[in-house]
Amino acid sequence: MLRHRVHTTTATLSALNTEVPPLRAAIERRVSTKGDAFTATINGARHTERAPAAAALATHLSTALASDRGYYRRELGNIGTLGGFTVTAATVPTQQGTQAVLSFPDCPARAVACTAGELHQPGPGLIVRLENSLTAMDRALADTRAAITATTSERDRAQARLGMPFDKADQLAAARTHQQEITARMTAVQNPPAATVDPAAVGAPTAGWRAALGTRPTEPARAQHWDAVVSMVDTYRSTYAITDPARALGPTPDPDSERAAAHRSLTREWAVATLPAGKPSADHFAAADTDAPAIPPMLEHSDANTPDAGTASRRVDVDGLTDNSGYGYGQSYTDRHRADPPSFKASY
Repeated sequence: MLRHRVHTTTATLSALNTEVPPLRAAIERRVSTKGDAFTATINGARHTERAPAAAALATHLSTALASDRGYYRRELGNIGTLGGFTVTAATVPTQQGTQAVLSFPDCPARAVACTAGELHQPGPGLIVRLENSLTAMDRALADTRAAITATTSERDRAQARLGMPFDKADQLAAARTHQQEITARMTAVQNPPAATVDPAAVGAPTAGWRAALGTRPTEPARAQHWDAVVSMVDTYRSTYAITDPARALGPTPDPDSERAAAHRSLTREWAVATLPAGKPSADHFAAADTDAPAIPPMLEHSDANTPDAGTASRRVDVDGLTDNSGYGYGQSYTDRHRADPPSFKASY
């Protein structure tokens, strides 16, 4: 960064320094036209008053514009002198129409442009604009010298700091660390884990409230559902601030509360996750307020056309907590047959 600044300021100084000699030489050569000292030559005729000089200049330029087709720049050559400098003219096509442009080829004074409308009644203003262009060289020289001073100071400061440690390095490091922490938190929120249990941990026992689920099944379909139940219960416990280490769903909620619908649905999912192979036994239908989650009667539907459809083809009704694969917090196609759909909708 500092080396780049040194390089750019050095290049800027080189360009600025080339502007000073022409400006200084033109200012020294310039002849004053103030007051009665005014004199100008237009098309070989000498004028000592501004109005006649402006009228002669406007007539010449109007004639040139009237005959110009406006396709390209056309040089008109030298048309006079002012302030000790030659004045040239050219017609230049623009989006606003063709304009006449007056320049000083032997000094760095800015050009003056005028339209055909401005030339109809020029008055002395056309000549005054040319005089102002010549006197503006004083301001241009002062601005250039000020820019050289400022750029030189900037370059010297950059050179002095080369090789020195950054004086705000600690603040920069702290800001970068803070940014990394924010990025990590945002990434964690936008990409939550798909499940709270590592799917690779096949057969590993669970701890705390998960102990009642036993070990994770090895059969792929049942293992996927087991993972989904663990994730949904984790969401339920977090949503309703349940901290009971032994009872996965905590105490049975009021039957009319929103939480009750989620409780019933997750109870059914829990029952499915702990089923042995085959149909459910009477042990999976328990009272609501016990140490284990209450398990109401469970409905099981088969997507297959035959009664002997295997476990993988079955779709379990989970009171609005299934997705299109039979798991999650979506709605299954059997929800429309349920008289009292739950209101608890979350995602795991």
